Amino acid sequence: MNRGPFIFLGVFIILSLTWALVINKPIQETGHLSPIFDAEQGGRLPIGIKGGAAQGKLVYQEFGCIACHTQQVRVAAGFDLERGWGERQS
Repeated sequence: MNRGPFIFLGVFIILSLTWALVINKPIQETGHLSPIFDAEQGGRLPIGIKGGAAQGKLVYQEFGCIACHTQQVRVAAGFDLERGWGERQS
């Protein structure tokens, strides 16, 4: 029994769905957002970045790096030092 094409098709579908949900969907949801003007602070939010940081931001967005390389703050989970999982290195 030659199941190679079915296995290939299954892997292709799984990888396509993963790409669509992890990489493409966040770009579609946040790609249209634009800066706003804050009257209280008298400026544009978020504050624009310049130089190499702006160039790096574009690369970060183009390649969808936000899906894997961005961390969310999770204070409710606690800190490693409080749990006794390690010592501060500095």
